[in-house]
Amino acid sequence: MNNKSNMLPIDKGDPEYLIVNLSFALFGHQPEYRAIKGDRRKILAQYSTSVISVINLIFERIKSRRVEIGHYDFFDEEYFYEFFNGKKFYHLKKSLEENKVNFKGKKNKHQRAVFRMILKLCHDAFAWNVTHPVVDEIRRRIEYDRHSKVDVSGQIKSINQLLAIIIDFMERNPPDTPVTYDGVYNRPIIKTDQAGNFLSPSDTKRSGTYIEGRYTIYRKAFVEQDNQYKYVLEPLTIKLRAYGTVFELKSKNAGQDEYSRFQGVGFFLNKSFWLVGHSKDIYPRMRVMAGNTDEWRKLKMGQENNCAALSVQSHINQNELIHPRHCYAVGKLQQRDDASSPFLHIPRFVKREEILDFISEAELSRIDS
Repeated sequence: MNNKSNMLPIDKGDPEYLIVNLSFALFGHQPEYRAIKGDRRKILAQYSTSVISVINLIFERIKSRRVEIGHYDFFDEEYFYEFFNGKKFYHLKKSLEENKVNFKGKKNKHQRAVFRMILKLCHDAFAWNVTHPVVDEIRRRIEYDRHSKVDVSGQIKSINQLLAIIIDFMERNPPDTPVTYDGVYNRPIIKTDQAGNFLSPSDTKRSGTYIEGRYTIYRKAFVEQDNQYKYVLEPLTIKLRAYGTVFELKSKNAGQDEYSRFQGVGFFLNKSFWLVGHSKDIYPRMRVMAGNTDEWRKLKMGQENNCAALSVQSHINQNELIHPRHCYAVGKLQQRDDASSPFLHIPRFVKREEILDFISEAELSRIDS
């Protein structure tokens, strides 16, 4: 197959190239394919059904959990729950059969996510060091013996090209979230009129498990006592109860020894969570915090270097018409058995050099931004 045929110009609006390139990626090592490699019409006629058969096989094996998902750093239980069900795959399969697959646009995130996993398994089928029953089944279906001396570098390159296109689209078009930020004070706001953004009771409970835990929140102080102490460490406890998600935040605003205890509830929208609470101090004060549910789920699973972003608002006085102060924070999961991350019980102010004992320069830059 010539170089032009090996490219994957999905951007040019020609979805038939997907079947042509997948045919090469999966069957290019076969003498039968090499005999017609320059004839696109014959490739579509002879290999479309075979390509769809392999893709369907892989999907069914993933759906039935015959694949070790831990082998893939991006594929976890939530990824499985969201993308690997028959209803969403039906549309992809139908598009393949009609040669109308298009990965562009936010609406096609399920196609991209499913195809990413399928292509990773296809890539493993050509890898000499991967052994797994599902991978062996793929090899039998595409009639490839990994111990043979057939050159498959071009096929692997074709798979990598398609993976790069899919990942690029996924990065430029992240999943929609109903949380946006205003353009003046950069405060998080809920801006949605889509019923699907409001979760069902079962989805709400599952989202609560993603953020439940004990955390240390690192942020800039809303009120600086002096030029020395610009940052504050605050313990945040989130618990999932039978009646919903609740939290407690111990917070400091000034340099004195006292601190405020904010208690409140958590609620969820698609891909986001909000924590809203108040203190019992003589001056009415509130805390409003917003975060990305997926990011905090990865935080708990240790997939995001144990750090996640949080947006924090402070309503100081309800009787004054002032804009709430807002800052970014990063959260770190507390581990009782982690000697390098001491268990924080009460909030405290720290200097710049002190906060770097707990978080990285990159994480600090998120706070300073």
